[in-house]
Amino acid sequence: MELSQLKNIWESANSQLDEEFRMSKEEFRVSIRKRSNTVISKVKRIMKFKIIMGTICIFLLLFVGINLDWREVGDEFILGVPLSNPELLILYGFLAVLVLLLSLYNLFSYRKIIAYQRSSFDLKKSLSEIIAVIKNIIQLGIITDVIGMTCIAFFLLYIQLYKYQTIQSDYPMLIILLGTLITPFFVYRLTKFLQFRKYGNYLQALETYRDELEENPPKM
Repeated sequence: MELSQLKNIWESANSQLDEEFRMSKEEFRVSIRKRSNTVISKVKRIMKFKIIMGTICIFLLLFVGINLDWREVGDEFILGVPLSNPELLILYGFLAVLVLLLSLYNLFSYRKIIAYQRSSFDLKKSLSEIIAVIKNIIQLGIITDVIGMTCIAFFLLYIQLYKYQTIQSDYPMLIILLGTLITPFFVYRLTKFLQFRKYGNYLQALETYRDELEENPPKM
């Protein structure tokens, strides 16, 4: 067999191997894309539910606040604390603003995830960006819960100690200080647990898919 024939056979075999390698790589990336889209769809379903519930809560809080009569002096009890109508308006208004900000951020993040799914970025970059969005959602959920519950605890303790004096103490400010210091610690731990229970498995799955793409980069 001549040298030129051997060279042609060698080049043909290499070409066939390269083609098979490219096909296996493409099949692998298609599989990763399908699995990641399944996980992302579940994350978007959670976010959509939170957006809908947040919107409902905002309208309920606004409805209750609008229908409160400022002239009435009767007190309503929230967590065992009597609150007048103006105080209830402050509390409901604060909650409405907090829920509104969180719902708007969830909507923004939801649209951002869709944009990354439809973008021309390579799959690994899209997954990295979506993972970052989910982590930001988790962090924001923790932060808003900590801030919200701490402010509510301060508000309710202040009213109990100074307005109604339902708690008798020679050191009211110390109780308020301790309450506002202890509340964020417990709320942070509880909210972090709940947030990672909600998103943790999905986040871990997407990170695994991204790592698999890093271990098997596309051939240039």
